[in-house]
Amino acid sequence: MIKCPNCGQELPDQTKFCRFCGSGIAQAPVQAPAYAEQTNYYAEQSDNYYAEPYATADANNAAAAQKSPVDSIKEIFNKIPKKFLIAGVAVILVLAIIIGIVSIAGGGKDDFVLYYKDGELYFSDFSGDPIQVTDDLEDRSASPKITEDGDTIFYIDEDGKLFYRSLKNEKKDPVKLANDVSGFYINDSGKKVIYRSEGNLYLHDLKQSEKIAKDVVNYIISLDLKKIYFTNDEGDLYYLKVGKDAEKIASDVAEMSANENLKYLYYAKSSESEEDEDSEDEEYDDYSDSVDLYMYKEGGESVKVDSDASPVGMVYKSGAIYYAKESDDEDDYSVSLYYYDGKASVVVAENYSTYYDYSSDKPIIVYSELDYSDEDAEYTYAIAKEDKVIAINAEDIANIKLAEDNKTIYYAVLDKAEEDSEEEEEDYSSESNATYTLYKTSISGSSLKEAKTVDTEVESSSFTLMGSSKVAYEKDDNTLFINGEKIVDDVSNYYYYADTKTLYVESDVSEKDGTYTLSTTKGKKIDKIADDVADWNITEAGKIYYITDVNDNGEGTLYLAKGKNPKQLDEDVTDFAYNGRSDGGYGEVGYYTYYW
Repeated sequence: MIKCPNCGQELPDQTKFCRFCGSGIAQAPVQAPAYAEQTNYYAEQSDNYYAEPYATADANNAAAAQKSPVDSIKEIFNKIPKKFLIAGVAVILVLAIIIGIVSIAGGGKDDFVLYYKDGELYFSDFSGDPIQVTDDLEDRSASPKITEDGDTIFYIDEDGKLFYRSLKNEKKDPVKLANDVSGFYINDSGKKVIYRSEGNLYLHDLKQSEKIAKDVVNYIISLDLKKIYFTNDEGDLYYLKVGKDAEKIASDVAEMSANENLKYLYYAKSSESEEDEDSEDEEYDDYSDSVDLYMYKEGGESVKVDSDASPVGMVYKSGAIYYAKESDDEDDYSVSLYYYDGKASVVVAENYSTYYDYSSDKPIIVYSELDYSDEDAEYTYAIAKEDKVIAINAEDIANIKLAEDNKTIYYAVLDKAEEDSEEEEEDYSSESNATYTLYKTSISGSSLKEAKTVDTEVESSSFTLMGSSKVAYEKDDNTLFINGEKIVDDVSNYYYYADTKTLYVESDVSEKDGTYTLSTTKGKKIDKIADDVADWNITEAGKIYYITDVNDNGEGTLYLAKGKNPKQLDEDVTDFAYNGRSDGGYGEVGYYTYYW
């Protein structure tokens, strides 16, 4: 994992843009920290927990405009729940990550591309001339959204006006739905639209608009637009089933997270002590309040799960979660990891440090422990399946990943330095000359099988899983390898898309303009797509399109890859847009559940 230099949020290795704030991330290959540099859970959580709990949803929409469509993908998008929408800030548990590499395809029956040219939004389905969608686009803060059948596009044009128009009949004029819109969502058919305007939520059926919630700060919306959880500017949490009155769930709520069908909601509720109530320092109050974690089941009552607790990973379909709890002893800085099945909590680890990975299908988490009260203590590593713990018998692990089969485990171990002095060893582990040995094992019953060596002298602890049987990584000065086989030299970035079982590789980066060679591989053979590529993406069916021949104004030629004869689609293209409807119809793409 790496951290965004702007907001500090953790991101997958090789991310190009931060999915939380939109800031660009340096494109040099990332060297993951050595095991000794791992940060403890308490330090990581405190940064996230107190980050602007009541920032508006508009701030998140504005940040989203800066995201590149191919960013933040790698294999993380194969683990993402897909059934819900969210607006809000990073401290909300569920964060909208419309992953560009597949969301552009939009889940419709047709392949297409959305892109920007001359400051306006364009659409192409690769068959005829492109369609200019907007006439006066001033704000990219809310992504355009295309219906499931690919016939209609919704977008915000000048001055926050929300429009929709036909993509099949270019002669039809756009239809305006609302003014001063800061964000919006559509259902698959496009017959229903929920939008946010001046702090309120409205439902539009393409005929008339109805206000359904007011003074909204953060909210989670189901993809069919029938269910909404939201908090208002007083911190009150509500559940709304569209067509019925909103039900108040709790007060003083800052963070919340739902599972994929919104049946289960977890939220943090402040529980002030008498000392805090007497304090006139609002900032002090925010930091000193005790926070209780609650679970709400749709149609039921809220249940208190624990105090001073924060969810780790995601909310599962069954409603189960993992969460971390600080010690009740003020002099004890340890954090325990718990598993909660919706009824009772069980301690999984008493000296929890951080998690490396987790399954999105079943309650499985990979984590480390460290006894901070013991100066000589070393990290230990384990996998929890619900509350059953399986130890990983290895030292100095720098990275661990759980494959999509929920059984196979890959991990990178820091190689011991040859130097004898303690100072030299410290230098070795922190500099770029550190190497790693990559291992593979799998869960068998209540234990792990004997680990097998995948490769040695790997130059980074970062690696990318290609399903469960293949792993991509770098060694020998930025040379890409897969399962011990050399693939290509001078690699800079690579991304795996599960539906095509393909790794997309950027290599031979130009020092002059940052363009690169784009290639694909499934494990052995490397197939070059194009040279001098500035940006690229793929459709649902795996069609590749890219921008090349970029001039000094940042304008280039857009091509559709077609073997040795690429098809030119347009000129003077600056960058791609993405389809924000993102129904998760291919892969596991849509939304990512994050702890607060």
